[in-house]
Amino acid sequence: MSAQDHRRWEDDLAAWMLGALEPAEVERFERHLAGCERCRTDLNWLRPAVDTIPATVTQLSPPPRLRGRLLGIVRADARREAGPERSRRWLPWLAIPRPALAALAATALVAAGIAGYVLRGDESGQTTIEANASRQAQGASAELIVEGDSGTLEAEGMPKLGRDHVFQAWIVDEGATKPRPSTLFVPRRGGTATASISGLEDAAQVMVTREPRGGSAQPTSAPLLRARLS
Repeated sequence: MSAQDHRRWEDDLAAWMLGALEPAEVERFERHLAGCERCRTDLNWLRPAVDTIPATVTQLSPPPRLRGRLLGIVRADARREAGPERSRRWLPWLAIPRPALAALAATALVAAGIAGYVLRGDESGQTTIEANASRQAQGASAELIVEGDSGTLEAEGMPKLGRDHVFQAWIVDEGATKPRPSTLFVPRRGGTATASISGLEDAAQVMVTREPRGGSAQPTSAPLLRARLS
């Protein structure tokens, strides 16, 4: 399947995660998801952002520059996707062109993953933990900002990834010998990265490794970052 052919499924993924597909479209997309590693990787990357949105306590307005950039992305994507060369699918319940909804959904999810901390109000109750970088990640630095049973990993100077690799976060619970798989993420240009991590209620530490695209059930490489919670 070409990248162009796959684009429709990427649009459907964002809408599916927000419950914006019609029943027939849900069934069709879930059949595709079962056999598409690329979509499953994207799903793993975006799911923590979706889980974080309902948990936000106080909704704050983002900085004007960030808000303007996100709205600009939405409008530009909507105009491009809704051009005359592409067919339009309409969602009757919202009366919004499908391409515009997909662009809005995708932007909302990415914004939640990258700047989710903006949505949280008072910083009281937050704990910032500095992560230790291994020799393989020399030059990298990271902090884990923990609030309740979830956290946000903010990293800089991350090593470059190969085309078929991602970074994967792992949670090691108190008294456990094996880590639990958590968020998959990739760095932005310049090596910065942000990952939302949930399920930290019993965590003793959070680790980050380099894994094959799609993630792993157990680490296949040495940890690049470690943040010790206890």
